[in-house]
Amino acid sequence: MNTSNIVLVGFVGLVALVIGFAMGVPISAAMRRSCWRVLDLIISADPARSEIDNEVERLLEAAVAASTAGGVATPAGSVGVTLDHRLRSAIAHMRENVSEKASIDEIAAKVGLSRARFFALFRDQLNTTPQVFWSGVRVEEAMRRVSEGSELTDVALDLGFSAPGNFSRFFKKHTGISPSIFKRATRMPSPVTVTGIPREHS
Repeated sequence: MNTSNIVLVGFVGLVALVIGFAMGVPISAAMRRSCWRVLDLIISADPARSEIDNEVERLLEAAVAASTAGGVATPAGSVGVTLDHRLRSAIAHMRENVSEKASIDEIAAKVGLSRARFFALFRDQLNTTPQVFWSGVRVEEAMRRVSEGSELTDVALDLGFSAPGNFSRFFKKHTGISPSIFKRATRMPSPVTVTGIPREHS
């Protein structure tokens, strides 16, 4: 299995997880941790096949365990944890300014946190880093806009990419497919989130 196939397998697993989430399948802490570890591995520069295989296997085991547990399903739109208000503010800022080039330090300062505390909150509550989460936010927004039929050039420029080619490379790196293929494959807006954190409505 080559790297692009590994990325595609990991992406399919993540999409399956978030679709299950949207449909009310309970998302356990183990599933969420495994999901973010898979995403971390996919985004890393040189993912090892065995690492991704092992993490995808853990993710699938956690998904099967959650779907057969018979517990109360996590309501769609709920992450199953109460996030720190500063973390919620940071996530809202990332979503509202998805095309901006602000640094992680600037976002941390905006919500009143030191860099170390900011990273600790992401690690402790979402099992990921701010950079990986922000990439997820950008992918989520790109997928939403592309699935709604927006022109790829418009999406690229709106999300702060200097050229459509840069956007295409970013999209393919994070999803395993090009935005044009994704656009052809989608007919309706997708209700899922990549990050697993629903948007807060005013």
